[in-house]
Amino acid sequence: MSDQEAVFRGMHARARILEAENVILRGVLAENNICVYGHIDKGETIAQCKLGFPGCACADDLYEYKYKSDPNFGPTEIKTDKGVDHP
Repeated sequence: MSDQEAVFRGMHARARILEAENVILRGVLAENNICVYGHIDKGETIAQCKLGFPGCACADDLYEYKYKSDPNFGPTEIKTDKGVDHP
């Protein structure tokens, strides 16, 4: 492996670590109704986002955080009289 390739691999690995840290940070802030994008006033909840749904970036951050931190979070099977449906 060349020095240049080693540097690239190291930079790529660090970028993945930083992205994972950012997912956690943005998710925890969204859980506590703190909008890093400036669309929720102090004392408001994420449900009062001025961008509405879909469109609220904090909701996206919160979903990504929950999805990556809890293997049971996310779409689930819905049993219907016609079998199993996937939302």
